[in-house]
Amino acid sequence: MKVAIVAFNNIRISPYVKTYSNWLEEKGIDYDLIYLDRSGEQEQLGSCTYSIPFNPKRGKFMNFLRFGKEVKKILTKNKYDFVFVMPTFPAVILSSFLKKKYKGKYVVDIRDRTHEENKFYFKREKCAVENSAMNVISSKGYTSFLPEAKYVFCPNISASSRTPKYKFKRREGGVLSIAYVGCIARVGLYKRLIKKVLSDDRFAVDLYGSEVTPGSISEYVKELGSDRVRYHGAFKPEEKAEIVKSVDILINIYGTLGIKRAMANKLYDAMYFKKPLISEVDSLMYEECEGHSFAFDIEDERVLDKLYDWYMNIDGEAFDKFADAYIERTYAELDEFYAELERAVLG
Repeated sequence: MKVAIVAFNNIRISPYVKTYSNWLEEKGIDYDLIYLDRSGEQEQLGSCTYSIPFNPKRGKFMNFLRFGKEVKKILTKNKYDFVFVMPTFPAVILSSFLKKKYKGKYVVDIRDRTHEENKFYFKREKCAVENSAMNVISSKGYTSFLPEAKYVFCPNISASSRTPKYKFKRREGGVLSIAYVGCIARVGLYKRLIKKVLSDDRFAVDLYGSEVTPGSISEYVKELGSDRVRYHGAFKPEEKAEIVKSVDILINIYGTLGIKRAMANKLYDAMYFKKPLISEVDSLMYEECEGHSFAFDIEDERVLDKLYDWYMNIDGEAFDKFADAYIERTYAELDEFYAELERAVLG
């Protein structure tokens, strides 16, 4: 059996690719990787890697069309038995091709809200999910805006050990580190948070991750010149655990409707490493925490006072108990996902 993984970004910032590549390797299934190279990084995964370069001079739309065209050529030439497409956008671009050439022989992995409000896009997306072998979502909240179809939930967890290792440890004295760990896109939101923190010496902001727009946050932090606002740059996946363990509070606010229905890996990192999480009150991730997350309102002038009081009054024993049970349930859901995946791919 020969399989292709089609990814719409560099693997370093597409951790969900490993969900499938690791499973394929465990099953001894040969696979190739086809990906859109947006950063000029030469990455290797599987038996053969096809890198399709993104040309910033041509604009996104033309790059996406070219990507779809090149993927079709590779899939047609190599005649794969099965295809994994991730996330939503390439599945939409390839929807007619997949229906014609790979009906019932591909998986669509959906990680975010995209352009479901666009009727043409929604129609293509509907075609993609109706003709697949399996549709995967990283949040059950996505069914509220996706086309009607069968979806299988895959928790967005990256922690490798199922055995609880950590306990909540409150920082006693010193400055509390509020940290964002991930791809940095919501620059305006983070700047507003930074401005609040600059006027409150009880807190510091640490930003870890690559920038969607190079220089958008790093230059701002450099200009501020504050030792309580730090941009650390991109990190390797294997460095993430140590980063999360080193901070006090994890940032999980985004300010957009689509992401408010998401279940980001920060949720699972918080539960696994026992790190307090700040979320938006109307987000699914806040609901999932059942009171073990702080409802952060960027418009509230006293939000940092409230956050400090909340943090200092966390019931560590109750938090640890809830978090351990949450992770145990998450791994049970992950097992269900892999059982469904095996049925879809191997029959």
